[in-house]
Amino acid sequence: MKFAHEFKEALQREGFPPHWVESAIPYGQLKKCIKKVEGELRSLGLDSQTLGLLIPPSPEQHQGADDAPPVAFKYRFAGESSQRDIS
Repeated sequence: MKFAHEFKEALQREGFPPHWVESAIPYGQLKKCIKKVEGELRSLGLDSQTLGLLIPPSPEQHQGADDAPPVAFKYRFAGESSQRDIS
């Protein structure tokens, strides 16, 4: 888990507040969670290629800086007025 150690050191070195560093999700735990989600999606027949076909590009994705990542999903929590993007 070399990356996990480097990640924790980078958080400390980059000047994040100590309580952020202490509450950061451990890399190993995050990786396990991501693998579970990926496995569940694949079991439903939703691999990355299929998901890419299900999400049509929006006109908003073509505006802005060329180096900006495209927005993959937009969502809104109940009771919120603003929309959030996930790249």
